[in-house]
Amino acid sequence: MSSVLVRNIEIVNPDRIFWADVLFEDETIVKISEDSIESEAKVYDGTGKLLIPAGIDPHVHLSLPTHAGPSCDDFKTGSRAAIAGGTGALIDFVTPERGQSLIEATEARLKEAKVSEVPVKLHVGITWWDDSLDAEIESLIKDYGIKTFKVYMAYLDNIGLEVCDLHKAMKSIAAHGGIMALHAELGHEIAKIQHDFIETGRTAAFNHPWSRPAYCEFDAVEKALFYVSATQCTTYFVHISTAESVQLIRKAKAEGLPVYAETCPQYLLLDDEKYNGAFKDVAVFIMSPPLRPKENIDALWDALKDGTIDTVGTDHCPFTMKQKLHGYSDFTRIPNGAGGIYHRMALMYTYGVLNGDLTLGEWVQICSSNAAKIFEFNEFGKIEEGNTKAVIWDPEAEERIGDTHPYSHADINAFSGLKIKGKAIKISEL
Repeated sequence: MSSVLVRNIEIVNPDRIFWADVLFEDETIVKISEDSIESEAKVYDGTGKLLIPAGIDPHVHLSLPTHAGPSCDDFKTGSRAAIAGGTGALIDFVTPERGQSLIEATEARLKEAKVSEVPVKLHVGITWWDDSLDAEIESLIKDYGIKTFKVYMAYLDNIGLEVCDLHKAMKSIAAHGGIMALHAELGHEIAKIQHDFIETGRTAAFNHPWSRPAYCEFDAVEKALFYVSATQCTTYFVHISTAESVQLIRKAKAEGLPVYAETCPQYLLLDDEKYNGAFKDVAVFIMSPPLRPKENIDALWDALKDGTIDTVGTDHCPFTMKQKLHGYSDFTRIPNGAGGIYHRMALMYTYGVLNGDLTLGEWVQICSSNAAKIFEFNEFGKIEEGNTKAVIWDPEAEERIGDTHPYSHADINAFSGLKIKGKAIKISEL
């Protein structure tokens, strides 16, 4: 058994910050004391460092199948990137073929996830609907411990649901005590705009954001909230990117509707000016929803601060430039996505805490504690005796983000060039 005594470290919990000695045995916290702990264990001086709950990234797409090949991080590389960045658990997705059993697709995805070096939960996609799926949803909740079910209001030609089926799925999920994770964009409107663009020769990559305008998100959020009110289905809105969506969700929460919201570092730190340039400059930032005008950024930070937005996920779905080039002559064929697992905690620390938009406690909440509560990661979210999911954070470490990093196969990075402070230290490395 390996014992380490960490002296005089600043413990950051969502509700309290204090300095203490912490005794670990095989990475498990066995004692926390604000008085000096006496032990024969190896001593590590924690002065100037933080002890935080390991992060939870509630939104990643590892080995996601696309026409350009799978997203280029698998569960092995993705989980290693998570660990290196201070994240200790991931939630990925099951995306069944239309007509495929949800349980069959889930079992296949669980096999893929076995190589992960961190705990993985799954949002099970509902990509089609008939009444037989009600029993599968019930079984996934009761027999597999699956809590959330993903529905896309976009991508109606392959994995999205029409509104009438969205309503049916919501009723079923609510009846069985689950959560719907919802991608809110108006699929029919986006398909029409994209078709018109291609027909008129607007095929270049910089047309991407214009083909998914902001109203396609907030009108979809408004429509979804109508059905949340009707069904009382607990709904988790993923990757919120617009100020108008924030207003709708804030109002819904004030009215007592059972809703949660997530945003991503890219929508907090980058804007649509990234779409000015040549293909290889723009393709890095092709994601859905797209980056928005700068005026949305302050609204998203305010929403994190006041609790309207509960979590920050990455929507980690990286591709190589070779894969992005599949859409060189047609922007609708550029695989959508960017990476973020490795840098999420440091980005939110640097541009949230150090910039004064978040307290340390709020940083821990949005990166770990809130997701732990929503998605029932019982060992996560708080530093306490018995905890096995803690990370030491060195706030003085500095890095300039590059195009690549050792834990990813991607050769492009949406955050390239940004300076970050803070670095995770594993307890096992002490």
